[in-house]
Amino acid sequence: MRKIGIVVVDDHAVVREGIKALVASRPDIEVKGEAEGARGVEDRVARIRPQVVLLDIRLGKADGLALARRLKENGRSDLKVIVLTSYSEPELVRRAMRCGVDGYLLKNTSAEHLLSAIDGVLRGETFVSPEIGAALFGGDSPTPETSLSDEDVRVLELLSEGLSVAEVAAELSYSERTVKRRISAVVESLGAKNRTEAVSSAIRMGLF
Repeated sequence: MRKIGIVVVDDHAVVREGIKALVASRPDIEVKGEAEGARGVEDRVARIRPQVVLLDIRLGKADGLALARRLKENGRSDLKVIVLTSYSEPELVRRAMRCGVDGYLLKNTSAEHLLSAIDGVLRGETFVSPEIGAALFGGDSPTPETSLSDEDVRVLELLSEGLSVAEVAAELSYSERTVKRRISAVVESLGAKNRTEAVSSAIRMGLF
């Protein structure tokens, strides 16, 4: 059985150990490397070739989001990066999305939620903690005008929560073919390259 390789980047050893303990319940996931700072991570990731990198925003004096951007821009096209942090400030979340991260989770997330995020991003989806959405878009900010219907937005929202196309179809009582057509139309409407970019765009626009 081919295992999902994970690299954990966090400047606190107890956090790294906690993440390893969280994913230990999944025999198909293996923590292949860890680091306490940004130095050498890109070379290590290139050598180890994990599928997913989990990293914090603050890495001592280093900027975790700058590292995330470099990994996404210079690394393999199939490499997924999930931010796992205690910071939920809206501007940090937006900046992370601009850096191209595939997920943004808070450190108080459950093991089930973390594992769902790992599975989700590997399916090409963007996974964001519900609390993050509340921090970003709670309050009275108006929703920007778009050509998307309420159903389109709901599809994107479900994808951001890590649901598969089949699960979205079941949730909305649609056929999988209908969901796929709707996703394709939404991607085109937003000028995105794929569903991950469409979800990121919707989040930045405050659609959910």
